[in-house]
Amino acid sequence: MKNNIEIEVKVLEVNKKELEKKLVAVGAKKIFSNNKIVQESYKNKELQKKRASIRVRQIGKELYITFKEFKEIKQNVKNCKEIEFQVSSDFKTIQEVFLALGLKKHRRIEKTRTSYKLKDITFDIDEVIKPFKIPCYFEIEAKSYKEIEKTLLLLDIPKSKAKPWGTKQLLKHYEKMKK
Repeated sequence: MKNNIEIEVKVLEVNKKELEKKLVAVGAKKIFSNNKIVQESYKNKELQKKRASIRVRQIGKELYITFKEFKEIKQNVKNCKEIEFQVSSDFKTIQEVFLALGLKKHRRIEKTRTSYKLKDITFDIDEVIKPFKIPCYFEIEAKSYKEIEKTLLLLDIPKSKAKPWGTKQLLKHYEKMKK
């Protein structure tokens, strides 16, 4: 079970091959490549009041339930409380449980992910396929705001390119661009 504070930024519209070369050059190790991820987020009024959501995510054959509660944006970096654990069930059963609890399906996303790790820093390179295609982006997740800043410098990424967005803001941004 993972129970911690998630501190992360998203960097939009990256060239995956160039980014992977940079990550390897700074010593990051590939954890997995092009894993298909299906995730559904659920909400109710209580969760909305707390600026929180719960989701089920399938990565390959593994299933996870994650609770996320937005805390703050500080130094242009997003901070959320996150509780995540793996379950030995199937996607459909978890959907039925969430609906039986009065939760409403909020969003479904399908994407591919390639992940790298450098010390305690995680890099997730994502390509969203559904609900609509989004240009490749990546997330930097670290234990502190300072580590995020150092990592952006290490990868020669201007801080202005880092977005403190969650999935909702990401989808809204690209949905506007489609119109």
